Amino acid sequence: MFISLTSMIMSAVVMAGIATAHDPNGEPCAHRKNFECGTREGYNRGNSFVFYCNADSQVDVLELCSCVGCCYAGGSTSATYACTVPSSV
Repeated sequence: MFISLTSMIMSAVVMAGIATAHDPNGEPCAHRKNFECGTREGYNRGNSFVFYCNADSQVDVLELCSCVGCCYAGGSTSATYACTVPSSV
């Protein structure tokens, strides 16, 4: 079986991108010293997550939520955050 060197290199590059592209820990964030909610395609199955934007303006994921939009974060005024399940109406 013959696999070209180019194909192997392309596969390795794609796999490396998949392994690192979705985890937001350590990535830059805009609102220093704030608790926030976020979503990222391919991370936590697309569900919300709570993170802290630290003093170095980097993301520290604190909690993974089980649904989209079911996240509460208190911003800079409070260390209050939670993943809440929306109540049915």
